[in-house]
This record gives sequence, structure tokens and C-alpha cells, in this order.
Amino acid sequence: MLEQEKIETQTLDSEWIELMQAAKDLGLSIEEIREFLTAFKTSNPAPA
Repeated sequence: MLEQEKIETQTLDSEWIELMQAAKDLGLSIEEIREFLTAFKTSNPAPA
């Protein structure tokens, strides 16, 4: 893995940790987060 990729991965990981912590602070359950992400992925497919 290149150094730039490591930095980008670390940034992304820390952003996900912050996002999950914010969801937890709001009282969302893991299942609620999972359902949201699944619904978002379904309604916003990745470009081909």
C-alpha cells in the first residue's frame, strides 16, 4: 500500500468512527444504522 493510500484509509477510518459515534450518541441502534446504510445503497447505486 502506498503512503498516500495509508493516509486516505486512516482518514476514512477516523471519519467512519466519528460518524458511528455520533449515531450512537443520538441513540441509534446498530440495526437502525445498518438499515439506513442498506436503504441508501439501494437507492444510490454505485456508478458503473
